[in-house]
Amino acid sequence: MKRLVVLSTTALLAACASSGSVPATSGGTVRNTTVVSVSGMNGSPTQTYESFADVGGTAHRVGAAPDRVWEVLPAVYQSLGIQVGTNLPDSKTIGNLKLELNRTLGGQPLSNFLNCGEGPTGTPLADAYRINMSVLTTLAPAENGGTRVETRIGALATNRAVSGASTNCATTGRLEGLIAERIKNQLG
Repeated sequence: MKRLVVLSTTALLAACASSGSVPATSGGTVRNTTVVSVSGMNGSPTQTYESFADVGGTAHRVGAAPDRVWEVLPAVYQSLGIQVGTNLPDSKTIGNLKLELNRTLGGQPLSNFLNCGEGPTGTPLADAYRINMSVLTTLAPAENGGTRVETRIGALATNRAVSGASTNCATTGRLEGLIAERIKNQLG
């Protein structure tokens, strides 16, 4: 009889992301490691899978007033190929809670922006699985002037070949930095 043994441990890791000279803060990432071994099969290997879940957003400071940044934010999302599905002017929050992606975002591999772990062959799951992602950016006045641009990302990678097989993904911080960089470019 085959037995499936699953061990899971969780560790809280502090993660910081930065884009050039733009100050950034970041929440932590929870890492789940699952070791799977199948006994009773001749020489079956043990495989390790890692999944990640973010517990905070990443903030960057932009040297323009929130109202001015709000004007260019939809164009920034459009330039990345992210259709705006959430637009809350009162709280200056914009994004998409139901983004479905395959392999790329803004012409770049999804693994540049997300860490969903790797498959048995070492392929980043972000580049191989279907990604369901939420991206929300909120603007607020920064303490020393300008705008605090906080972007929160949540993502789930789902294996197209296996029903219900999915894993949480963590942000690399690059998309948040790219959003802040493109805001600055749009502002001139």
